[in-house]
Amino acid sequence: MTTNSSTSKKTLYNSMKPSCFPAQEAFDFMKWYCTTGAAGDYARGDLEEPFLDLHDENALEDFGGCAARCVDLSLLAAMTHLKVRLLRDVQMLDRNVRKYSGPNNPGYEKKMEWVREDAMSDVLYSRKDILDRSDYADLVADLQNQVRGLYERMRKVNKHYWPALKQPERYAGRSPTMYSPGSPEEVIGAFRHTWYLWSESPAVLDFVKNYT
Repeated sequence: MTTNSSTSKKTLYNSMKPSCFPAQEAFDFMKWYCTTGAAGDYARGDLEEPFLDLHDENALEDFGGCAARCVDLSLLAAMTHLKVRLLRDVQMLDRNVRKYSGPNNPGYEKKMEWVREDAMSDVLYSRKDILDRSDYADLVADLQNQVRGLYERMRKVNKHYWPALKQPERYAGRSPTMYSPGSPEEVIGAFRHTWYLWSESPAVLDFVKNYT
């Protein structure tokens, strides 16, 4: 995907808050893992095979097709976390546009100011096409549906994961053991890879808890 920005990526990224989550890079990796990396004829270890060759993919696109084939609990949790951050970022833009009291509609620079102040991920820094929009209702609705779909997919893969977020002390400090797919023991292993994501972003964690 080619982004349309009048300012270089380097300049934009240098203006990010230190706490801004690198969602673009994370999305690129997870999409690669679930597409190229998951292909039946993909030869791991073969240097001629494409490796992590997806860059600047559309992180706002629906991941449902990949999620439907995925049974990796950690990856599904990480993608849900990422999509909630994106949803909250777009909701932030939507709220600010609705309450804006300037003489004209807010332009790119004003919206970028909001992104620098409040964005929870780095995606919008390079998405001038999104910042140039005048209305975000359809995008908010789409991301809400994506989050709901990922949540349900996670619950289908392992019904114990989401309730575990309300009692992390039972899972976060335990060592992984042998497990069966869908078991509480599987959650222990997934927590070792995902709990830090949730714990460092309380607003995202609270958002997901409200689903359970």
